Amino acid sequence: MQKYIPVGTKILVEPCGDLNQVSSGGLELVNLTLQKGKIIEIPEDFKIYKKGDVIVYPSNAPDASSMAYNGKNCVWLDGRPVSEGGHIWFIIESE
Repeated sequence: MQKYIPVGTKILVEPCGDLNQVSSGGLELVNLTLQKGKIIEIPEDFKIYKKGDVIVYPSNAPDASSMAYNGKNCVWLDGRPVSEGGHIWFIIESE
């Protein structure tokens, strides 16, 4: 099993679903623009996140690269917040 250590602001994320929600009337509200992902690998000096954090990013993130990593389909993202030119919208603290 290989271990990749990202550099700079790159993070390796395993997509883990969409952000669909159910309304109070029982209708499923489909979100086609944002996606959830679990952080698999982060740079050693990148203190914003920790491994296992669930983050939200655009499903069509520009410059994102897909790859298989230890049997999982993953995506390389820019770990900076959207306001700083990255891909990350927010962290989900509990599910």
